[in-house]
Amino acid sequence: MEYRFRKLNPNSQEDMKDYIMFETKLNNYLKSIVTKITEEEINWRKMHFVEGDEATFFCECDDGIVGYINVCSYHVVNNKRPNDDIGLISDIMVDRNHSNQGDNALTLLKLGIEELMKNGKTKAIMVVQEDNENRFLHFSLADKILSQKEISRRDGSKTISYELLISN
Repeated sequence: MEYRFRKLNPNSQEDMKDYIMFETKLNNYLKSIVTKITEEEINWRKMHFVEGDEATFFCECDDGIVGYINVCSYHVVNNKRPNDDIGLISDIMVDRNHSNQGDNALTLLKLGIEELMKNGKTKAIMVVQEDNENRFLHFSLADKILSQKEISRRDGSKTISYELLISN
């Protein structure tokens, strides 16, 4: 099976629909408290894509879109966006049937990192939960644990969420 990678076009209704579908899929996988993405949030994201603050890359094949990564050329501390060299890898997901032993996720990660570097970012923050079966990839990339806190899932279960810094 041949996989192709491309950047989301924020002016494409189809791309925005695919983006929302994968973000919803990731929220469901994580049993996130967030159950529905609002129209206001979709418009907010679209504005950031157009302005270049955020970028999403898709992995696709004949089955359609099978994975994505979303990166932001900013991060938020105490409700402010510091003007520094730190970006954010906010989401990454590849459908289990198309993981190709991690190759597709690695390609998406490289595309996301290249985008951050293109925007002057030399470090990135990534969040992962303790019960994520792919957490070892996240921890292997990180230099430092910035924070950890207990969070609740939609089903009432609890897990530890780690905020990681990648700087090399």
